[in-house]
Amino acid sequence: MRPVHFATVTIVIALVTTLSGCDSTTPSITTVIDVSMRPSLLDPSTSVLLLTNLTGRSLTVQLVMSNKDFNQKATLDVTIGPHKTVEIGILEGWSFVPNESVTISCSGYRSVTYHTFRTESGFTGLKKSLW
Repeated sequence: MRPVHFATVTIVIALVTTLSGCDSTTPSITTVIDVSMRPSLLDPSTSVLLLTNLTGRSLTVQLVMSNKDFNQKATLDVTIGPHKTVEIGILEGWSFVPNESVTISCSGYRSVTYHTFRTESGFTGLKKSLW
């Protein structure tokens, strides 16, 4: 078995980290935006995504939503005022149902992906991806 050189491993890790955009020192978008979900008032079988800006400045985020069951995908840019909440649902062009994903990105922060699921009470819930 060949010996592994520490310097080579370090360089490879640095390259993968740089090329993938994964930097452990870059804060997650969830440090400045609270993400939650509520049932839709227009269609109780769907849900509305709530994004709350926790900072004192406006933030523009990009949402990439996808539903693999129906082969649908949408991208939406949203500006959230300081300490304000925006809602994304039917009126904005996307009805959240179980088995979908939404990736939230903002310049200067690591993106986060969430997945929707059916809760015990029958509503659509939201859980943060582990990867």
